[in-house]
Amino acid sequence: MNPELLSILRCPCDPTVTLEHRETGFVCTRCLVEFPIRDQIPCFLIEEASLPGGTRRIADLPCRKAEKTNG
Repeated sequence: MNPELLSILRCPCDPTVTLEHRETGFVCTRCLVEFPIRDQIPCFLIEEASLPGGTRRIADLPCRKAEKTNG
């Protein structure tokens, strides 16, 4: 992965947060949501992402909870 490109990629749920590149996808460094790579194309739709362990719903993610309290 090109380090310059990786440095500008941000989590679609919270654009202030960077992503970490892994073999299977891109992981939000804040809430640990993993956005998959399919056929060498990243999918940044939250509905397609894998939620971290212990998280049952998208609304339970820290970035979504912060959105509710700030919005």
